[in-house]
Amino acid sequence: MYDDSSEGLLKVFISDLTPDDGGTYRCGVNITDDDLFTDVTLTVNQVDHFRASSKASAVIGESVNLTCDFPEEHGETFKHICRENEQKICESISSSEQKRFEFSVSTAGVFTAIISNVSERDAGVYWCGAETRDTHLTSVSLTNQHHLTVTMPPVVGREGDSSEIKCPYNEKHSREVKQLCKGKCFTEGAQNIIRSDEANKKISAKDDRELNLFTVTLSELRAEDAGIYWCAVRDEFNLHTELMIVMKDAVTREASVGGSVSISCKFIRNHTRFFCRGDQPNICVRDGVRVSSNKRRNGRFSVTDETSAGVFTVNINNLTEEDSGKYWCAEESSGSFIFTEVHLHVIGGSSMIVAVSVGLILLAVCLVLVLLKIKYNRKHGIGSSTPAQLPTIPSDGLLCTAVSFQKHEESLSDAALAFSNEEIDSDYTTVIYHIMTNSF
Repeated sequence: MYDDSSEGLLKVFISDLTPDDGGTYRCGVNITDDDLFTDVTLTVNQVDHFRASSKASAVIGESVNLTCDFPEEHGETFKHICRENEQKICESISSSEQKRFEFSVSTAGVFTAIISNVSERDAGVYWCGAETRDTHLTSVSLTNQHHLTVTMPPVVGREGDSSEIKCPYNEKHSREVKQLCKGKCFTEGAQNIIRSDEANKKISAKDDRELNLFTVTLSELRAEDAGIYWCAVRDEFNLHTELMIVMKDAVTREASVGGSVSISCKFIRNHTRFFCRGDQPNICVRDGVRVSSNKRRNGRFSVTDETSAGVFTVNINNLTEEDSGKYWCAEESSGSFIFTEVHLHVIGGSSMIVAVSVGLILLAVCLVLVLLKIKYNRKHGIGSSTPAQLPTIPSDGLLCTAVSFQKHEESLSDAALAFSNEEIDSDYTTVIYHIMTNSF
């Protein structure tokens, strides 16, 4: 029971309903020894298709969907969602937060509650269902329970580089010591990475109390740094994120349309391995279609393991141009991801036609140039057995001579001038002459 005196409401919550809970109830208030009651008839229906409880996870800054059953009721009903507090009272969403909560159109007795721009404070237990309003009485049938956990966005770092893990915290913890752990803090097996009151050469920490943000920088990343990291303030605050490591050396493969390709990636540890497609490794893990050491075939994709050699090989058949793109070879163990970046280029179709067309055009240009060169040489007697006739002096026209120097003796014609090595570095020369009309 919860007495909301600010709203003038008495709220009563009954959990774990059974058919025996059905019946007539009375709620009321005592005013100057007079009891004012309202009768409430509760009917408990046996329904098999309602989902019991579920677990949902959301990344800070993104959205999450909670699926809710919408039971058929007599009269006007409304979609309802509330959040359970420590006293097991399901509190209504505050007016300041309602703008982040939206309901989809209900279909077939189901609607979706959408929470946008999720923050760390949204973690908790939610109930949703149908609300029926009357003049003096509002009843809510809470049909679905959702346990929502909130995580920080995954962090992707490259081998040898640095990465930052950002931990937001509540303002009330601003002056307390924060810490980062590999594994859940305050549990057995957790590895303390750094505290806000410590110093470390490889790991640095900064606590910005104005932004309520604790930032840890990990440098000189290695494969073994991959894993799940937890931020904590005492034992009241825990958020976690995944640090994914991309190995320094990438793999590039080129293949033709209609053919096949084999892509081999080395793995470090003998754990679950998979191959997927996506611009970023974290998107590939979450949404990508993949094949793995557990699921060895997916359509045109198949995998083979050479455990003794430490190699994981992916085969793709019947390639198309659309198969070009970025892929990832990955190995995973308990939330620890290590990736090798793969670039696949599939050549063919329109790309091949363009390449062939460009090649033919260049070949045609070369042939034209060769023919023009031959015609020019014949006209001026270059390369001919008949010596070119040089003009004599005096001449009726203005004599111009262009001299070019070559290093190759076979380029010489019979019309040649000889120069000594003392006068010029070139050993040979060819004379090309023109007679110009003296019109001035």
